[in-house]
Amino acid sequence: NYVTLPKNLTLKNGWNFVSVPKALAEGTASSLFGSVDTADNAILGYNASSQSWEQITADTIIKPLNGYWIYSNGTAQIPLSYVTNPSVPAVKQLYAGWNAVGVSAENAVPASSFLAGTPWRVALPWNLSSGNWNNAVVNGGSSVNSAEQLLTLGNGVWLYAEDDGTLIG
Repeated sequence: NYVTLPKNLTLKNGWNFVSVPKALAEGTASSLFGSVDTADNAILGYNASSQSWEQITADTIIKPLNGYWIYSNGTAQIPLSYVTNPSVPAVKQLYAGWNAVGVSAENAVPASSFLAGTPWRVALPWNLSSGNWNNAVVNGGSSVNSAEQLLTLGNGVWLYAEDDGTLIG
């Protein structure tokens, strides 16, 4: 049942930290972002194993559980078309330190549930609607920093892990 998955990714004018919730039918960067006016800015991914930024090329496969930075010169609607029967759930290797991740789920999900079993300490979720960061989510936090805060589909998340681990969508 994929009815709750977003049909579009809406980019605001400026920098956007995005992710895709499931494997895409047409998953290359050029097929997904080719119509976006990036004003000649590179699309960026973060390599947590080397703690460095990497430029996303036209043939890079855009994967669930990964966060990507893309500049949009104006607002843009990006249609999303998903693989109807993914063979296995998405898996992402987390490394000690900062990781750029996204939510792979069919609905918004509490951070505590989505990140269960990983060595996470802090999550900084991006909010595509406002173009700003949401409150920090702290493992064991309370009030506005509670781990019950929802992580929403399409938004990138900076995730600090205390050790290496595996995130499963």
